[in-house]
Amino acid sequence: MAVITTSTFDPLKARVNVRLQQGVPIVDADWNEGDDIRKFELRAYLKWFVGEGIPDGSAAFRIDPITPTPAVDDCIIRAGVATPPGELTNYDKGLRFAGRAIVDGLDVIIPADIRYKAQPLFTAAAFGVPQIAPLPTAAGPIAVYLDVWERLITSQDDPSLVLPGIGTESCARMKREWCVRSRTGNVAPLPGDPTDFIAGHSYYLLAVITRRISGGNPAPIILSDVQDRRHLRLTLASMESRIAVLEQLVLLPAFVADPMQQFVPRSGTLGQQPPLEVTLRGKNFDVGTPRVTIGGVAAAISTGPPQPAATATTVRVVVPPSLTPGTYAVAITTDGGGPVTAATGFNVVAGLMAVVVSPPTFDTTNPFVPLSAPVGATVTIHGSNFDQPGLDVQFRRVDTDFVLAHVAPLSSSATQCTIQVPNIDAGAYHLGVSTNAGFNESPIEFNII
Repeated sequence: MAVITTSTFDPLKARVNVRLQQGVPIVDADWNEGDDIRKFELRAYLKWFVGEGIPDGSAAFRIDPITPTPAVDDCIIRAGVATPPGELTNYDKGLRFAGRAIVDGLDVIIPADIRYKAQPLFTAAAFGVPQIAPLPTAAGPIAVYLDVWERLITSQDDPSLVLPGIGTESCARMKREWCVRSRTGNVAPLPGDPTDFIAGHSYYLLAVITRRISGGNPAPIILSDVQDRRHLRLTLASMESRIAVLEQLVLLPAFVADPMQQFVPRSGTLGQQPPLEVTLRGKNFDVGTPRVTIGGVAAAISTGPPQPAATATTVRVVVPPSLTPGTYAVAITTDGGGPVTAATGFNVVAGLMAVVVSPPTFDTTNPFVPLSAPVGATVTIHGSNFDQPGLDVQFRRVDTDFVLAHVAPLSSSATQCTIQVPNIDAGAYHLGVSTNAGFNESPIEFNII
């Protein structure tokens, strides 16, 4: 029979190690406290910095109905892993071919599927732990939860702990036990629960089964009755991947996909009045304060009309007057990340412009004729400033940033241009017109029929 000194470990004393001393005997309390310190720190890390749940790619401890014949009083507790090859050792099986969960900082493993009623504790209490109760039969929610605890294992439980040849008992072991229990309601036992909570046990809600009544009797449990309540994909690598996706969606700045529309105008001459401005187009530009550089030189956010100069999808900046003729990278950084650089550069043109050139605009009452047309038909766009270099017409899907086609005009003048409807899918589009002086988009939709 194992005789073990009462545990001396107290986490609130904040001891982090046990140090040997010369001429001082080592007793079991010293060894056990050192082991308890290491175990507690690992458990605290798993509980508070990793969390509770099931690792990524695993279906461990999933509660499933019996198939193909559903049962009223039974269900399956899944291991959620592939069958291991026969030549593997138990070490490899336990590491790679066992379902697992972290519950209250404890690593719990399930090597194979098991039915609720086939659990050892379902037939009788053992180790001072209560018997598993049958699934409740009253209509309403049933909480199915994992019960985890640890118990001492001695040679009376495991004869292999007696050393062969000399018949002396080796050190005792601690074993992590678990079972799946159920109770009426939709939560696992909490501290202070007078009926189901046991001190030293940890609990984790796996599923909530909705008990149905049919013809005055409990109905068999089917898949739609089971609501999975496990926290899945619990790995740091998976978390980092999901955070990276979220950053791309809501934090990191990004230019629109079409390189020709990432900023407008695409070129200009310095020294004009008002100062030359460029409008960047994309998303997440409003996470904190946007910072734009052109050729590595900071470009000031515009303060002139129209307002606002910076939104979630656009930022209007003044081209640095110190730049000389050439092509320069355009980049943006926000508090969400960056810098992110546009696919093409901004071209500073030599020479002073005598006349300030304005971007193209659409007629507000009659922007294009007809308002809808099939592929191959001609459309006339009405507006102003269509007689500038770099004239280009784009078809952009409504409510998206996707430009599906760039169209070269068949003819153009200062107030109108004629295009042919490109061979793209039918639907609603915004027409955009750009020149080297800037970009504008139609106030109404054009429909390809």
